[in-house]
Amino acid sequence: MIFVAWTIKDVRLFRALTLRSEAFTSVIALRLSTYCYAKYFGIPVVGLWDVPIVASLTFWRKPSAVIAIDSKFYADLGITNRYVESAFCEYLRKLGKSLNGSDEVVFLTGTSRLNEQAIQYHFRLNKVIYWEAGINGTIYMSEKGVNANADFRELSHGDKSRYSALFAETCSIEYQSKLIDAPLVEIFCKLVDALYLVAARYILCNKEVDEILDFDFKMLKNRSKSDDYDKSSDYFLYIDQVEQDTNYTHFGCGAAEVIGYINFLMADGNVPNNISLLRRAHPRQRLTRVSQQLKHNFHHRYFDDSTSDLTKSIEKSMFVITVNSTAGVEALLLGKPVLVLGESYFDQLYGVLSLEDSVQVATGRLVLDADKIKDEVSAFLENNFIPIDFRAGNFFVVEGFDQFLTSINDAAVSSV
Repeated sequence: MIFVAWTIKDVRLFRALTLRSEAFTSVIALRLSTYCYAKYFGIPVVGLWDVPIVASLTFWRKPSAVIAIDSKFYADLGITNRYVESAFCEYLRKLGKSLNGSDEVVFLTGTSRLNEQAIQYHFRLNKVIYWEAGINGTIYMSEKGVNANADFRELSHGDKSRYSALFAETCSIEYQSKLIDAPLVEIFCKLVDALYLVAARYILCNKEVDEILDFDFKMLKNRSKSDDYDKSSDYFLYIDQVEQDTNYTHFGCGAAEVIGYINFLMADGNVPNNISLLRRAHPRQRLTRVSQQLKHNFHHRYFDDSTSDLTKSIEKSMFVITVNSTAGVEALLLGKPVLVLGESYFDQLYGVLSLEDSVQVATGRLVLDADKIKDEVSAFLENNFIPIDFRAGNFFVVEGFDQFLTSINDAAVSSV
């Protein structure tokens, strides 16, 4: 098994899955902190963290490979096509030098960044499984990809996703055996990584690392406090998102489209003009193009609600609006309808509204069953998600993961 890791928490998940494993396993580390942390625990690891540095020094070279590269994720970072091609080829070169195209199962966290695309291409003949953190202490796995590409998005109500069912069948979580970590080592690894990233960005002017550094600075510069508003009034809750995120860049919609949808919803002929719009910022990006435009368009009806209790804000709203944030799932679990403007793995559930349905709900012409909303999303999570608490970082030893891998390999061989 080859496990691609962005963060130290990814390595901790890898350790939880493989601590009792006898199969050969290794990690591809995409960041220096991840590489150092894996090395500390004696995990076989290949590092791709140095590629941005190498590509910054050799971007003038003409790339030798002619491969289609999706650069949509980097559209707003001002990265040249020459750098994108050079970095992609450098990722492929290092993968080819370090890892052969064996029949290992590859666990990958995404599909859109340069390193992820290079890994996909290098292992294009392998079985690739995508995984991502879910909510309420879960992760999910999928053959087609993450976010709106998750293969359980179109499953009939009540059906189980393949990997959720297989994990339940072959694995057990030993809650009496919590993973032992090394917090001081983690701090040291992150410090070294921070120094490397600053050097890459501000000495070599490498913009590929912007997504890792940029939002930390934005958090310091753009801390917002909640506006005063009449808490008894009716409102829609708009939950904002990080603009430089795959879920937004590949499965969302542009700022102009979001503004257009909300303008339509808030128009006097559609909903009463006493309904306010509350906006909830993402912790990683307090100020967005959408929030600035919404404040300009609805300055008398727009309020920032970013520091209040999210659950209470959801419960008191008429419904929640989001491009495709997983906060929409949290709203559904509270029985609250959700207007999804983009695409997401949960957008086929009962309680997810179209723009026209939203107007009907706001005017009282459409009433949804809150209990049915809760029941359907709860069953959806139960059927498609694996109970590993990635977000909270509470990792326990998993027993039986070798059998899980064997079952995947057997299925892959039988399908050839």
